[in-house]
Amino acid sequence: MSFTLKLLEPSPETSWTAHGALSDYAANSILDHLLMNSPYSQPGTLYVALCKADPTDSGTGSTLEEPTTGGYSRKAATFSVASLRASANATGIIFNTASATWGTLTHFAVTDHLTTGNVIAYGALERFRVVGTGGIPKFGAGDLDISVDSGAVSTECANSILDTLLNNTPMTQPTALYLAFAASGIDDDDTGSTIVEPTTGGYARTSADYWEVASSGASANDGIIISNLATATMGTLTHFALCTALVTGTALFHGSFVTPRVVTEGGYVHIPDGALSLSID
Repeated sequence: MSFTLKLLEPSPETSWTAHGALSDYAANSILDHLLMNSPYSQPGTLYVALCKADPTDSGTGSTLEEPTTGGYSRKAATFSVASLRASANATGIIFNTASATWGTLTHFAVTDHLTTGNVIAYGALERFRVVGTGGIPKFGAGDLDISVDSGAVSTECANSILDTLLNNTPMTQPTALYLAFAASGIDDDDTGSTIVEPTTGGYARTSADYWEVASSGASANDGIIISNLATATMGTLTHFALCTALVTGTALFHGSFVTPRVVTEGGYVHIPDGALSLSID
């Protein structure tokens, strides 16, 4: 997931940009939600923080190094409904006028609490900024852009992830998960209805309900996954997608097998415990 941030100075300088990523907290929370480990609860309000040091993947709302003088405080932010894998702040964000210098600001963070809480996302400013007395950092509407990178996560799922994490309509937690297999590529824009799956040999999607609790932004299958025995040749299976229904549904994640699986009559797909890893960066 990446971010674009433009910060408007009180003087007529060029807008600033920065790029960031999900914190471990956010990635773990949304993975556990999607993989049916534990539901994600949206916070009441999101806030933007300005930082004097890198929040890091494991940073929290209590460990951010923010200005401590000069009237500084985090500011509430709302975000637009995600479209095409992206969302942006819906209205302008105006920080307090600095009554004393805030020092050199190098990073930003999106948090779920005014003073402590969790870091949802963070990133480095494109270049350092010194906010002196009288400075008023501002984000114009649409200037803080958050997007999910292409590849691995479907566009439909990416939009839902953003809406869930950014306090818009939350994604309903799945009640079952299934692996779909294909003999050709699966794209970001594919859905559970558009994946080209085998139509012979007794093929059906394979139940995949059990996943490890996410850690460091990743999870893996908890237990072996075995497909139905093929009653006829299914061909060479090269790609997979994790879907929310036995047929149709939402394709959440997709990828390719390191080694294609040739499935003939009497064969099956076998995925060892922990061999299928899913992550959100």
